[in-house]
Amino acid sequence: MNQFQIANNNIHISKRQRNIDKHILGLALMFGFFMPNGNLFYLLVPVVIFILGLRFSNFNNHYNFIKIVLILLISMSFLLFGITNVDRMDVKGLLRNIVILELIFFFPFSKNVKIPNFYLYFGVIYIFISQISYILGIGSIISFFTSNYPYEGDAYYYKADYLMAHANNMSLTNRNFRLGGLYLNPNQCARYLTILFAVFLCENHKKKIKHLLPFIGITILAIVATGSRTGFLIAALMLLWFFYRKTEKSGYASKFLFISLVGFIGVFVFLSAGELSQSMRFLDFNEGVDKSLSMKIQIFIDYLSNSSLIQTLFGNFSNDGLSAIQFDSEWGDLFYRYGLLFVLAFILFYILVFRNTAPEYRLYFFILLWVISSTLVLSYRAGFVFLLCLSKYTSDLWYPQAKKWFAKKQFRYNK
Repeated sequence: MNQFQIANNNIHISKRQRNIDKHILGLALMFGFFMPNGNLFYLLVPVVIFILGLRFSNFNNHYNFIKIVLILLISMSFLLFGITNVDRMDVKGLLRNIVILELIFFFPFSKNVKIPNFYLYFGVIYIFISQISYILGIGSIISFFTSNYPYEGDAYYYKADYLMAHANNMSLTNRNFRLGGLYLNPNQCARYLTILFAVFLCENHKKKIKHLLPFIGITILAIVATGSRTGFLIAALMLLWFFYRKTEKSGYASKFLFISLVGFIGVFVFLSAGELSQSMRFLDFNEGVDKSLSMKIQIFIDYLSNSSLIQTLFGNFSNDGLSAIQFDSEWGDLFYRYGLLFVLAFILFYILVFRNTAPEYRLYFFILLWVISSTLVLSYRAGFVFLLCLSKYTSDLWYPQAKKWFAKKQFRYNK
């Protein structure tokens, strides 16, 4: 067997392998989004990360140094505070720290193979059906979602009984009854919708706009129904970036970006300043700044004024338990849990990942805006989903390089 035949066989094997890998990643993504809550889910997440890590991780990558630093800082936080606080953590709290260590250790733990659109369409339609089932009063569908995705929080207005009792007052734009779908919490629902949206735009960046409109329409409508300001802003920015990239080759990218930004800001200011913002929560950014963001900053300032230097640098290892401070944001919770040094190292980690991500996939980084008002890596479900996709878009693009190498060899052989 000559060198050309060996290369040809290797390419065919790699194609079959990629077909297997894309369904593995698609199923892993659906597991992260839709595996019902409960002890089984909390036990399976670290197992799934471990399996994906063994299959896809390349331990000789350029993130090793920063990953070692992050793991050492978490270990330092545990040695200083975690040992004395371990009795305050439940099984979920301990597993959360294990999962964070796994996510960092194995990163990147997926391969850059195209996720079939079937999985993405299924995901967004599944969430949207769970939202509108309350409006339409479809009892069987509501019962299915409430039994498989029970609410684990304390807020009464997210519980299924309360939502069903007020179903007649619900609509896609009623700010008093935001639609969280199967997640019940509308902010969480919007977070997962934006991740699906980002993945879809990245996976289909070469396709014509007309082929993407059904997915875009359903997703934007579902995000509006959640009433999430952050979700709407992230979706709008990703869409602008996507269209900007589309027009870049035509030479009109800068003009498009300028006109789009001016138009977007103008329309948004007009709508948010009018009566429409009173009925549609996602347009009311004044409330978001005055109440939500300012409250988070005040909690953070109060914590800094009462914490020691060691706590500021290395955190408290965990924010589980009744005595822990809840910041309701990733930046605050990371600071409280692992300290300032970890936060700075984590920012550096994201910068390195961004630099090693192809331009057509960089719109995925708009998802990081969620750290202002919610959590990503510290969320048991969202951390897995977010870093699974981030791993995919920063992994080495070895297959396109292999195709170029094979084409060059074939050309020489034919000569």
